[in-house]
Amino acid sequence: MKYLKEAIRVVEQDLIKLDRCLPGNVPTPLASGYRPELDVSAILDDDFTNWYQRLIGILWWAVELGRIDIHFSVAIMAQL
Repeated sequence: MKYLKEAIRVVEQDLIKLDRCLPGNVPTPLASGYRPELDVSAILDDDFTNWYQRLIGILWWAVELGRIDIHFSVAIMAQL
């Protein structure tokens, strides 16, 4: 649990630099009906691609620590 709290703290610090924050009280990791194949978001630059990959790494690590409930969502996001 200590490791997950530290991971969340690190992500929150990154988000503060971007003037963003983690949403609270979210029932699932992905929105209902999420369809990544329909995503029309802009392509990330190298810095944001690296950051996204780091976030996916943190999530995979959380799955390895026992957060099996987010495994499918992490797998979907890792494919992007």
